[in-house]
Amino acid sequence: MLRTTLLLATGIAALVVAPALASAEHGIGLGAQAMITGPVGGSVTYDAARFHIDGIVGIYDDDPGDDNAVHMGARFYYKVHEKGVSDLSVGGGLGIINEANTDLHIEGSAKIRVWLVSNVAFSTTLGIGFVIDGDEGDDDDLALTGQLNALLGITYFFE
Repeated sequence: MLRTTLLLATGIAALVVAPALASAEHGIGLGAQAMITGPVGGSVTYDAARFHIDGIVGIYDDDPGDDNAVHMGARFYYKVHEKGVSDLSVGGGLGIINEANTDLHIEGSAKIRVWLVSNVAFSTTLGIGFVIDGDEGDDDDLALTGQLNALLGITYFFE
């Protein structure tokens, strides 16, 4: 009887708390995220409940004799829907990848976040991205893609 009561109380608590997870202000979070067209790295996110801002920075050195690749990006998302432990936001961002030349990355996207617990969220992004190639000899690239399976983000918030 005690076990049944505890399970019932836990289930009721989860139903009461779950809607608040997606709609709460979570403040500053650290994690790893990627933009649709390439900039990827560690991330800092500020979540103000109705919107959130992501900053992404990555530095890569595949060959010590070559140039380092620096990835930087910033994204803004406005929350348009929330249900239970998930939310849907629309927005976009700008990023750069600077290796031998500097490429400008522009994206318009939607982000889905699922809250595993009150301060940890998995995210995935889908949308359209443009790359303006910094090498004058190449054509600019256009990508219509999403990071549905291979590239997931995760963020830990310090509430």
